[in-house]
Amino acid sequence: MIQELLSRLQPSDIIPVLAIAMTFVAGIVIAVTAIVVGNIRGYREREMAIGLIQELVERGLPTDEVERLVDSSDLLVTGKGKRFSRLLSVIERRLAGSCGPRR
Repeated sequence: MIQELLSRLQPSDIIPVLAIAMTFVAGIVIAVTAIVVGNIRGYREREMAIGLIQELVERGLPTDEVERLVDSSDLLVTGKGKRFSRLLSVIERRLAGSCGPRR
């Protein structure tokens, strides 16, 4: 079928057909790459979040406090990088405040 189609084409028609085919293939490659990279990123963010939670528990932060922080950020549900960095900054402030003098 493809050979029959190509045999009907004039030599001047081959370049536009190849350009269209290459554009289509490039679009598919870009879409698949974006999906794979997005899934890998989400996995890594959840993995980092779990490590952070384990570290917080090991440092002595009460589990109910860790649970409240994780629930408020939806960290493990969505896997969004912005929420992870926001949770990390909240935890760092919380730990810095607990190490300093209390008012």
